[in-house]
Amino acid sequence: MTLTKVGYSPYSNTGGYFPFVEKGLTEGFEPCGITVTTSDPDADSGKQVSGIENLVAAGAKAVIVTPTDPKAVSPIAKRLKDQGVLVVGLATSIPEADITFNLDDHAFGRLEGTSAGDWLKENRAGEKPKVAILHQDSGGDPLIDRHQGAIDGIDEVLGEGNWDLVSEVEAYQEDTGNAQTSVILQAHPDLDLIIGLNDSSALGAVSAITSSGRTAGKDVGVVTGGEDKRILDYVLSSQVVSTVGLFPVAQGNVIADTVLKFARGESVEREQIVPVELVTADNAQSILDSLS
Repeated sequence: MTLTKVGYSPYSNTGGYFPFVEKGLTEGFEPCGITVTTSDPDADSGKQVSGIENLVAAGAKAVIVTPTDPKAVSPIAKRLKDQGVLVVGLATSIPEADITFNLDDHAFGRLEGTSAGDWLKENRAGEKPKVAILHQDSGGDPLIDRHQGAIDGIDEVLGEGNWDLVSEVEAYQEDTGNAQTSVILQAHPDLDLIIGLNDSSALGAVSAITSSGRTAGKDVGVVTGGEDKRILDYVLSSQVVSTVGLFPVAQGNVIADTVLKFARGESVEREQIVPVELVTADNAQSILDSLS
């Protein structure tokens, strides 16, 4: 397979994770004379399908896709494979993909949950703390697993029944994270901690907490996952307790290297797991430095 162009179709190219994957892809492909072109669907499955078609029509012989809706992407993924286009799934499984780079989403959520439990144990000792979760269950089984992992992580630290889950609502963009957190705080003014299952929702949560006159990280703990630079700054200033690092630039480098191997006819594993790591004030600065 001869590659001159590679297409990238993220879930949404906003926030920290997906643009940094794009940066890593560009770093990996450009030295080989391969252009990376991004089509941003902004979380719209119809736009994603048409965007992928446009990428291939423009000459992309490989496309890297995080599906907004796996069922919507599957038919075009099958067509592309029949046309000899390499399909790479990122973060969400596409059955028809040649290669998939998946998270262990339960482990991702569990890291958030254990961090939340540790903070509550230290800052709300002797209480039965109240917790809210901003989730993305509409994204399918992987994100449902992440949601459950967060619950399991808190149970692991505090013990089942020793904390109250007072709200679970869908919110995975910054604006909806803000709006939903505002509603939660009105209903539960004594909320102790909120978990955002991605960094965009957590950014909204921090702004809503601040707007309510409370201090994020003190009056209401915030735990999240992702590497938006603002989240990393909030971790350093203690407004966010922790996030889960995915090292997206390095991921993009690895994906590029794997695609190049595949194109050369080398053997590569179809299923690849992306490692995750807890990011706290102790290591956030080094990650910020790597993203600059």
